Amino acid sequence: MRPLWLVVLASIWIATVCNVALWRELSRLPGLSGGQLAVISVALVLVITLATTALLSLMAWRWTLKPAITVFLLSAAFGAYFMMAYGVVIDKTMMVNTLQTDVRETRDLLNWRLMATVLVLAVLPLVLLWRQKVRRASAARQLLGNLGTLAGASVLLVLVVFLFFQSIASVMRNYTHVRYLINPLNSFYALGAIAAKPFQRDESVVLPLL
Repeated sequence: MRPLWLVVLASIWIATVCNVALWRELSRLPGLSGGQLAVISVALVLVITLATTALLSLMAWRWTLKPAITVFLLSAAFGAYFMMAYGVVIDKTMMVNTLQTDVRETRDLLNWRLMATVLVLAVLPLVLLWRQKVRRASAARQLLGNLGTLAGASVLLVLVVFLFFQSIASVMRNYTHVRYLINPLNSFYALGAIAAKPFQRDESVVLPLL
């Protein structure tokens, strides 16, 4: 199988099945009717699929493709469980709390529901992934393929956002917590924000002592 197809199939799986917490929350929002719910759901599926495809295309090399998809699937599976089981969103604060969890707290979180969720959402797809042989290509051809996938996904992503901008913007503006349910991009964004914090300029004003 070509790397492109593995990237696309993994992205679709993540955008649909692994975002069950997002779809549950959207169905509960009081301001969305049946038609509006369908439109925003389709729009977000496309956005998540294309954004994930663009990110994975950067790592669609022979030795990095399967490990990268593995990280995405495991992150999505664990994120989906905690958002569904505890009704939380994954933002910077939640990610900091997660990183500070000790061994005892981690052991208390382990249960059969967590294992079942990870098994269905990540382990089973990963078994199929690692059994699948990836078609080899020269470095130059693979680079062109990766860049082409990145460019195509980015262009389509911009187009989808443009076409559904009003629907997406309305939901994100009125229900700001929804953006933190976009799995696993919410986790990666939170980790990136935490990692970048030491390099951010301190804009606070130093007051003189009287």
